[in-house]
Amino acid sequence: MYQRLTERVPLFGVNAPWSVRGSFVLLVFVWFWELNRSLDMLSLMKHFHPTPKQHVGLVLMLVIWGGWQLLNVVLLTGIAYRCNWARVIELIITVSGMLLLLTMLLLKQRFDPGLLYFSNAAATTLLFVPSAAAWFGGSFVHAERSPRS
Repeated sequence: MYQRLTERVPLFGVNAPWSVRGSFVLLVFVWFWELNRSLDMLSLMKHFHPTPKQHVGLVLMLVIWGGWQLLNVVLLTGIAYRCNWARVIELIITVSGMLLLLTMLLLKQRFDPGLLYFSNAAATTLLFVPSAAAWFGGSFVHAERSPRS
């Protein structure tokens, strides 16, 4: 069974670089942490009796959380299968988070990203080291170039 898994999923194969494996482990850690926090918030909601307007907001919040968790699973699966788009989307999310962090600091608002954001940023950085870039296809994004005459 293990041999079939390593043949089907490139991340579990012998040629996957340590940087991609380490990044995957960090991203799974972040995903589980976010899932735990989401489920904790959900368990607290049973003690809360919302008004009809608040109920709509809570449902919307749960849909967004569910979508975020699903997006993370899709990105993790894409990374495991050597899909370049998954690491590019991960980079876009990380840069967006950095811009949000800088905006909050400039506005002097309280915003504590904590270990969760920086673990995600470190995992994303590991996806772009040279060995990982070679494993994903050798470049930031795949582009066909025609030779110059």
